[in-house]
Amino acid sequence: MILATTMVCMHSYLGSFHPGSGESFWGMWKGTVRADWAAHHHAKWYEKVASGK
Repeated sequence: MILATTMVCMHSYLGSFHPGSGESFWGMWKGTVRADWAAHHHAKWYEKVASGK
């Protein structure tokens, strides 16, 4: 039970408050992310979307 509680707390922290995860959280919440963030973290997907294919 302690391990499960620890894992839930860590998952919540990393998904919501960790400085590197903020854009990911808002992407899930709002459904959009900044173009520069998408290009950096998901380059192949960004190129496909940006090219209109």
